[in-house]
Amino acid sequence: MRTSCLLLMILSVALLAGCRAADDADIVEPQFPLTDDPDAFAAFLNTAPGVPRDGVPVGEIDNVADFPEAYYNTIDPDDTRDTFFKWRLANGFINADGSEADCDPNNCIQTHVTFRDTKDLGYGRNMFMRRNTLSGDVAIYVENFQVDAVPGIPYGPLNFEALVNNDRQWNFGVNAIEFSAFPATAADADKFTKFYNFAGDGIRASGTSGSLQHFVDLDNRGMKAMPGACIVCHGGRGRTLVVRDGDGDKTLAPTLVGAVPGDLQAQLQTIEFDTLQFANEAGFTREDNEEGIRLINEAVLASYDYRANRFRGDGDWDAQLAIDTLEGRYAGNPSDSANRYDADFVPAGWSANQNLYRSLMGPNCLVCHALRGTVATNSAAFPTLSGFNSYAARIDHLIYEQGKMPLGLLNYSNFWDSSDKDPATMATALGLSSRIDANQTAIAPGSPVAVISAPPVATGVSVAGAALDIAITGSGSAFARADGHRWQVSPSDTASIVSTGVQGDAILRTQTAGTYTLTLTVEGVDGSSATSSQSVRVLGAGDAEAPPPGDQISYFGENGINQLTVEKCQSCHSPEGGLDALPIHYTACQSDDFNGHEFLYRSVLARVNFDSPLDSLFLRKPVNGATDPLDLSGSTIPGYHAGGALLTEAQYSTVISWILNGAPAGVLPAASTIAADALSCNP
Repeated sequence: MRTSCLLLMILSVALLAGCRAADDADIVEPQFPLTDDPDAFAAFLNTAPGVPRDGVPVGEIDNVADFPEAYYNTIDPDDTRDTFFKWRLANGFINADGSEADCDPNNCIQTHVTFRDTKDLGYGRNMFMRRNTLSGDVAIYVENFQVDAVPGIPYGPLNFEALVNNDRQWNFGVNAIEFSAFPATAADADKFTKFYNFAGDGIRASGTSGSLQHFVDLDNRGMKAMPGACIVCHGGRGRTLVVRDGDGDKTLAPTLVGAVPGDLQAQLQTIEFDTLQFANEAGFTREDNEEGIRLINEAVLASYDYRANRFRGDGDWDAQLAIDTLEGRYAGNPSDSANRYDADFVPAGWSANQNLYRSLMGPNCLVCHALRGTVATNSAAFPTLSGFNSYAARIDHLIYEQGKMPLGLLNYSNFWDSSDKDPATMATALGLSSRIDANQTAIAPGSPVAVISAPPVATGVSVAGAALDIAITGSGSAFARADGHRWQVSPSDTASIVSTGVQGDAILRTQTAGTYTLTLTVEGVDGSSATSSQSVRVLGAGDAEAPPPGDQISYFGENGINQLTVEKCQSCHSPEGGLDALPIHYTACQSDDFNGHEFLYRSVLARVNFDSPLDSLFLRKPVNGATDPLDLSGSTIPGYHAGGALLTEAQYSTVISWILNGAPAGVLPAASTIAADALSCNP
């Protein structure tokens, strides 16, 4: 009966109601507004962390494609969890013969819930949790059901129908999360969250059922490397480097030397009860699942409390907002079974605009952002309305202009397409009047926007009077055709622009110092066009204010970026800086297996975005999040960088010129120059 019902649904494409009544309103199949890169969901803005622009050179440190192997090698070095069976066995769900293990109520809490998430990935989800109340360890796994028999619409209620039917052909994968100290065994070892993905037994499964998956396609938008596809929305940092140890095995080296190997600062995620769909059938109703979801959220809160009490470094995650919010959802205490999830709860910092929080900020932003922010600077977590408002220009760029956020596919659609949400509410609150049309409706992204990446000041004339190439690009432009970039320069009688490739790569040339205006026009994918301008002050090489010529800047060397970090950054970002757990040190670490200077260079590169240079964290942090290269002091984001704004216009220009010229390493200093007592690169 059930299987035939599902088959009937597929054949008739009866996607809205299903074969049984849902106990909430039918959820319309999402319509996705245009996005600049439809395959970029569930991925960090910097798509290739740590990779030089011209590709990965031969060396000792790999990255990106090797990341999953190194990650699994680090969190499970002896392969005790390299299959779904072994993972469940190790975490106490089953016995060695595969039978279900007992859960002693004196020290164990176990629950099982079923639902369809309507905002995350649209799956039917069969979720199991086991929590050891003595050790504090938590393990959760979820079988994901997704029906993609109807091309182009794999996100709807059919997925829930497959779950209710237990139709295994649509079980394509299993996500597993473990909060424990493993693989450390010491009684006082730090617990952290680890992510696994296993192939399901359905037709979309990548590999044999139960096998460990290194790459996953979670949203039908292309394969992405583990664990990046998970930690992008679990608060994690995706900039960790991969190294080879003395035996040639790939292991994980955290970007912060001295940190717990494998800890990406990713956390367990609160289950938002109001975003779930249930059915009027025993075991699948809201009432049947409410207590189990509370138990899971109680365990999640316990992990937050642990991190808040145990990880207190300046660069560690600040868990307080997530704690306050989860507690507030349950009348202050998720441990009380009488308390029920309150979707209307608003954190104290948002009391001045509760409507904005409830309609847009809470459901579309906070679920990920609350897991971000650090003890030293928590602004990216958006704990207050005023702090959120300070990000107005950045929000305008990423949401309304570029269409890059929200980072989840269904969340993106929910933000723009839900009948009970209006992005104009957010645009109005942030003073973004240009993003609202005459009908008081927010204008969805899709129109081209020309973005110029160029140094505000550059050395463009040699001592002998010859023109020196000044690299510029329009690669950060939104919704532009790859071949649709046209440059102009004024005055044009003493300067010219030479195109060097698609995406607007070009060079500015002149033999006359002075201020020049660059104008970039981009042709959009929708047939329209957009124009932007920026001035560049061109100096001669003999000018006292002149930065190094762009093609002479490397990371190491006389004109090196490393020298700039010594002057501006190392006082805090070093083992002697007095600030614990900062995500990067600008000093070389010690290793017997590779040159620690290479590790430092790759750590910096991981904060460079060649596709959109102005979005590079390495550029944005030391100017306190400034959004306008020509107004570094007036367009900062308060609290974005704990060290405040550090770079002068000339220094900012040096950094962006280095990026635009491919961010070369220069000549690596010898490993022998690293102090023998320096922190280890890969503890």
